[in-house]
This record gives sequence, C-alpha cells and structure tokens, in this order.
Amino acid sequence: MTNMEGMNIGEVLHLANQFIGRGSELETAVSAIDGIVNQISMNWTGPDATAFVGWWHSQHRPNLVNAASAVQGLGQSAINNARQQELASSVQGSSSALGLVGAAVVGSAVGVTAAVSSTAKAAAGGTVAAAANSAPGSLGAVTPTPSLDQLTSGTFNIGGKEVTYSQWCADHGYVPPKSDAGQCAAYAAFRRAQLGLTLPNGNGDSEASSVGLVNSPSSIGVGSLVSVPGTNDNPYGHVMVVEQRLGSNEFRVSEMNAAGLSVNGPSINADNFRTDSILKLSQNSNGSWNGALDRSLVMSPTGVLQGGNNQPLGTVTFSGGLAP
Repeated sequence: MTNMEGMNIGEVLHLANQFIGRGSELETAVSAIDGIVNQISMNWTGPDATAFVGWWHSQHRPNLVNAASAVQGLGQSAINNARQQELASSVQGSSSALGLVGAAVVGSAVGVTAAVSSTAKAAAGGTVAAAANSAPGSLGAVTPTPSLDQLTSGTFNIGGKEVTYSQWCADHGYVPPKSDAGQCAAYAAFRRAQLGLTLPNGNGDSEASSVGLVNSPSSIGVGSLVSVPGTNDNPYGHVMVVEQRLGSNEFRVSEMNAAGLSVNGPSINADNFRTDSILKLSQNSNGSWNGALDRSLVMSPTGVLQGGNNQPLGTVTFSGGLAP
C-alpha cells in the first residue's frame, strides 16, 4: 500500500452530490411518514395513539431530520474541499480539465471563474462570462447555465461523451410524440445531467417529485426542479431548473418552452428558452408553496405578447439539487 495524497476532483464532486441527493431522499421520507402519522391520528384515538404519534414527533422525526442534515453536510464538506483543491491547483498552474468536466461546485462564481482553465471551460461547455452569471455568495456552478447558442449549435461533454443538446435529448427518449428537445421536461433532464444529478422522468408537473421533493426553499440548490401543476389548457404542467438564489424565497431559473412554442415540433429560440426568469415562493397556511414568475415578455404561439411580473403559478413543488 502506497502513501499517496491527492484528489480526483471530478469523482469527489460526483460522490458529494450523491451524499446530498441521499440527504434529500431522507427529507422526502420524513415528509411521507408525516402523512402516514396523520392518517394514523385519523384512524386511532386514545392514550396509546397519542403516545404512538408522540414518539414520532418527539423522537424519531427529529433524528431523521438531523440525519438528513448531517448527510447533506458531508456532501457540502466534500464539495468545499474539492473547490479548495481546484483553486489551489489553479494557482500552481496545474488545473486539470478532468476535475471540472461535468462537475458542479457551490460557491462564489468570482472565485470559481479564476480557477477555470481554458481547456476545462471548453470541456464543460461554458465560458468565464457564462460562469459569472451566478453572483458571489449565491448558488453557482462550475458548469454554467447553457446559452441559447450552445443549445442550438454547440456540444457538451456529459459522462465523457461529446453530444449536442438535441442528440442528448433523442438518446434519452425525448422524441415525438412523447416529447422533444424544445419541451420543458427534456431541457430539465438535460440540465440535471450536466450537473451530475439524478435524472427525472414524467411530465413537467411531476419531474420534481420523480427525483425527491424537499419541504423548504432553504433546501433548494442549483439543479433543483420546480414543477408547476397542469391546467385545462396545458394538462402536462411545466418544470423549471433553479440556477441561482436571489433571496430566501426567490430564485433565478432556466426553462424551456417558456412561450409554449414547442407544440408541433421543437422550437428553441430566445422566446422559448429563458435563463432570466425569476421565481418567487410564498407559503400557504397548509404548508404548501405558491409560485409567482417574473418573466420578460415573450411571444405566444398566437402572436400575443405574454409575460410580465408576478404571474401566478399556483401550488408548486420542488426537488433537491446541489447543496444550498
């Protein structure tokens, strides 16, 4: 056995995200058990029932909540160490693209930008300017939000394979009549793949739940999915990807099919693909969360300008992502 010190940054980041994902799954389990306990309370009364429910709320639930936080904390610790290693390597002039391809780091984009070599930027499918779209102290990622030009004419290194956005979507089943690259669900899955996170499935209204819901905006990170319920006009709902925290309950999100243009085939343009939409969350009395969206004006399929401030989305659900 040799005494070696060092770090495979990309692999450590990948494993760190698994810690964070498993922590989110524990949070989802707590929420599910809360529902079961509530059902118990409706179907069992008396001193024994009160004691039973009390054990959950006073002992077991706090232990699981603490365990979820601890597991996510381990992931964050690994991310912090990997980021420090990457910054140190950059200073020494030995920054490796291996440590950055397909990897995501939470932290200040200003500090991260200085660490990204030109080789690593090309491999990650981004630029220093794109990486800086996350402000210092916000949720940020070495793998930046893709640009419209990249989605329409660029390539991305995902899982060690160079692919175009449309090809990745086709390879993962997002093809007509099920879906296509211009649909919100296809883009959300692609963005999660870029960040090394678990891939969702289902329509826009269920993609967040397919990877595990979290109960509080404080648990939202880069790559978290926000699902919007369906309507009579759009029974499939909508899904957005969190890119940046702007406040405790306010986030910048990216989204495909923002204008509803991808109806008879993919439409990937400046109206349909947005990276500047602002999501605001407010809690209902029952503990659920309503969403409102500030989105620049876009052209609808009928040629009508739509968008503006505080568009109500109804009750939304959201998943975990990278560490908040």
